[in-house]
Amino acid sequence: MRAIVFIKYDTIKTYVEKQGSKEEREEYGQMKLLDF
Repeated sequence: MRAIVFIKYDTIKTYVEKQGSKEEREEYGQMKLLDF
């Protein structure tokens, strides 16, 4: 179960870094702090 979460997390991280705007990256950073 945990592995799935990490794979999903990596996919989102990669997507946000490539596609995301600055605001999206900051929002994602805050989400990350809450989730992990």
